[in-house]
Amino acid sequence: MGKNISMCIGVWLIIKGILNLILGFSAGNLISLILAVVIIYIFNMGIKYSNYVVAVLLAIVVIKNLPYNISHFQVIYLLEAVVDAVCICFLVANKEVKQHFGIM
Repeated sequence: MGKNISMCIGVWLIIKGILNLILGFSAGNLISLILAVVIIYIFNMGIKYSNYVVAVLLAIVVIKNLPYNISHFQVIYLLEAVVDAVCICFLVANKEVKQHFGIM
């Protein structure tokens, strides 16, 4: 079950990368999409502690972008931040996910 949850999070990151490319093409968005593909591969492998690394990266992105998205009421990006926060919670606190990454 933990692998399935992790893979769903990886798929979300790919969807998010594609959506961001559609909304505005940039090199940063392209790099994010490539990174999402790498993350889904790493999640499939279950590399120890990679769930924490990805959770920290997601948290940094959310924290960095949240003030701008709130002040300019960027609804789609606020929803994206909520989904990212849920993903962070699963990556850090879910028992099955932790077992998949060999932490428990």
